[in-house]
Parts: sequence; structure tokens; C-alpha cells
Amino acid sequence: MQAPKKLQIILVEDSLSDAKLTQYAISRLSPSPELLHFETGDLFFDYLEKDGINLFSLILLDLNLPRMSGIDILQLLRKQKQYSQIPVVMFSSSREETDVLSSYQHGANAYVQKPLTLEDFDRAMEAIVNFWTYANVVPSVVRA
Repeated sequence: MQAPKKLQIILVEDSLSDAKLTQYAISRLSPSPELLHFETGDLFFDYLEKDGINLFSLILLDLNLPRMSGIDILQLLRKQKQYSQIPVVMFSSSREETDVLSSYQHGANAYVQKPLTLEDFDRAMEAIVNFWTYANVVPSVVRA
């Protein structure tokens, strides 16, 4: 297993309670990744225009957002060369087959249904962070 990378997680989530649960679960990990939270796609894209994105980022993207859906955000990211390879995990309460299929068709790297209990939330965050930090290998041209 390779040495861990410092992971930055970008959460695009309009539900404050889900955002707080995510933040809490991530804060319990060691080492704890940096978490940036945006309530809307507009705020997220404003941040990207101003600050760019960390090379070792992971985007957790809610499906049902106001004004701009998670699929809309995903499509815009995949059209921009500098962001097209950043991993995006759709993180939604929906388990509808059409939502899952649409997410993958538009370039999501994974789809995770939001857990219902705090314990399951902790487990899900740990699994996501461990995979993208330790197990996932990407070409150096993507992350260089």
C-alpha cells in the first residue's frame, strides 16, 4: 500500500444536517481530511473560479440540489479539462435506479446512498476516505 496522500474533500450538499453528519464522521478519522462544504453548485463553482482545486481532492456531490442539480454540476465538471479527472462520488439518499444510472452515465466515479444511522455514516466515510487515500491509484499525468 502506498503512503497516504493528504485528501481534501469537497462536499456539495444543501442539507445542513447531512453536511454536519459528514463533517462529524470525517473529523473522527485519523488523519482527518480537510473538508470544504458548499450548499449550492453556484457557490462551489465560484470557489473553483477563485481558488481552483487541490490535486488530491474528492468531491462528494448530492444529487438533489437547488437551482443546479448534482448531475448538472457533474456534467460541467467533466467538460472542463482541469477538473475532468477529479473523482466525484454521488452521495444521495436516493436509491432509484434511474438516479444511479444517470450518475454513472454522466461521469460519476461512484454512487453511495446516504446511510441512515450515525454508525453507518461513520463506516461509509471511513470506507470512502480509505479507498481514495490509500487504495486508488491514478496516472501521474492526472495528479502531477
